[in-house]
Amino acid sequence: MSLSWGLGIAFFRTLIILSALCTASLALSTVSPHHDTRQEWVVYARKNMNNTELRRCFNSVSASRANVSLERIAQRTKKSTVLSVRAHSEQDVYDSLQQGGHAESFHVKSNGKRLFVAAPNQNIKKHVSSNANIVASAYVPQEWFNTISWGLDRIDQRDSQLDGRYYVLHGAADQLAAVHVYVVDTGISDHHGFDADRLILGEYNFFDGQQTPYDCDGHGTHVAGIIASIPYGVAKYNAILHSVKVLDCAGSGTILSVMAGLNYVRYNAQRPAVVNLSLGASKNAALEELIEDMIYEDGIAISCSAGNDNTEACNRSPSGSRKATVVAASDKNSRKASFSNYGSCVDGFAPGVDILSTYKDQQIAYISGTSMASPFVAGIFVLLWGQNTSMSATQVMDLATRQTTNNALVSSSLGASSPNKLYYSLVTSEHSVMNNSTDTPTPLPEDVSNEAPSIAAHAFVISNSVVLLVFFLYFFQ
Repeated sequence: MSLSWGLGIAFFRTLIILSALCTASLALSTVSPHHDTRQEWVVYARKNMNNTELRRCFNSVSASRANVSLERIAQRTKKSTVLSVRAHSEQDVYDSLQQGGHAESFHVKSNGKRLFVAAPNQNIKKHVSSNANIVASAYVPQEWFNTISWGLDRIDQRDSQLDGRYYVLHGAADQLAAVHVYVVDTGISDHHGFDADRLILGEYNFFDGQQTPYDCDGHGTHVAGIIASIPYGVAKYNAILHSVKVLDCAGSGTILSVMAGLNYVRYNAQRPAVVNLSLGASKNAALEELIEDMIYEDGIAISCSAGNDNTEACNRSPSGSRKATVVAASDKNSRKASFSNYGSCVDGFAPGVDILSTYKDQQIAYISGTSMASPFVAGIFVLLWGQNTSMSATQVMDLATRQTTNNALVSSSLGASSPNKLYYSLVTSEHSVMNNSTDTPTPLPEDVSNEAPSIAAHAFVISNSVVLLVFFLYFFQ
């Protein structure tokens, strides 16, 4: 009897300990749920991945074993897909794609390119070095519309002596063909500095999925104004502006949002088409390969800013692209702007310090950054293409760089391997003067694997403990 009693007590103690451990474990889980250490990857697929293919890839044994999951499809077109994947490594992403029936993802296509390119989904931001200096609000006085940007004054001449005027190509007002410009940025505001007939604000918002590409930051409106606003634009007569919002109200976004916007432009753009990218992030292979395809396969000319870190532009994206036209910033004294990136990936310079242009909420402002340099070149693309729409995107980009003013900048200021080239807006000797002082500005399934245990789970453990205690007292009394 004493042996049975002793065994009963031991059994009871064991049950109490196990019950306490289980309850403590669940309580700990409630306070500190499992932390997902996986990284988010953006995948650029050079094919349209339908739902069946996606399920095959991300429900595969390999994906399950490596804990790879599809986050969302950012943008899907007939020829390519941009999607977000969560995984521990790039190799895990590729393994899932391969197990999903895409063995060719490790090989090259006939054109020498991989079918899939994966890279971290990093943050990306606008390329400005200073806050906007707003000089006029709401109802802009006429004198500000009669004040041209020094940058406009500089790009229309070979020498550095400014003359207070902006010269345009002879016949630009009525002879240049229309060219579409996609400003992939913070959006564009409906500013009275734009020709309303040549401003299209209805493009999709890729930052938060809303059909409202309103510019709550001001950056995109400033960039668009340098390209084509009536008082401050390079291509004020023939550019048709399109707003593609990929950045938020602070000028920030992700590689995924930018690639989704670009993938949209790639298959929906009206031709001829120019894209301006005044933004940047850490080196990203997926973004750069999408840009390359847009230029060579889709015939879209792309101008992008070099960045504002005063370092090698090749180490960033999209400025590290060898295919897009990469623009660094110069100042009024014909020197590289102190903040501007430089190097062999830079194709040339354009004004980027204290540039006057349109801004959000009917304002105008001075801003500095390579973000301001790139749209000068995008505007030059528009002027060139407007003269001859039969040219290819690469021909337009090459011609703009060949027509730069050589040795226009102070060589000692440029940084290692930077070309001493300043972009120039007049490609022929024929031009007519336009003095602005007299002109009239005409869902995936919800992932519950990381949820904390519910109160019911704790109640279940406690109730089981009570039942065991009653059982013990009844049989071992």
